[in-house]
Amino acid sequence: MKKLTKTLLCSAIALIIGTGSAFAKGRNKMNTGNKNMPGKANRMELRANDKTTAKTELLGKITSVDEKNEVIKISDADGKETEVTVTPFTKIRINDEKAEKTVSDIKKGDWILYSLFNTETEKKIAARIYVKTK
Repeated sequence: MKKLTKTLLCSAIALIIGTGSAFAKGRNKMNTGNKNMPGKANRMELRANDKTTAKTELLGKITSVDEKNEVIKISDADGKETEVTVTPFTKIRINDEKAEKTVSDIKKGDWILYSLFNTETEKKIAARIYVKTK
């Protein structure tokens, strides 16, 4: 009987130790090299590969603002004009101010730095807009 008790006790201890280390592997924050781990580098990689985030930052000068349709026309350095649509999800900042602005705050002739959402539509949808006034 003693041998059976010792065997069962050793088996139970081995089982507890084995399952404890298996659960511990899922929460190791120090290991950032593993793609399945939520380390800082992997979070940044996921953010960069996200299809909904902004894809490009572009610079230009505002040629016209249509407040009613929320469309901004922008001329780049080559003189090519682009129409950008503003949505409720677009973040607009003017002159490094903290408060978010609207399309009505944007004026013709101001410089603009903007990024677009990566959508599959023909319209260019602005993700972020930064305006520098004259």
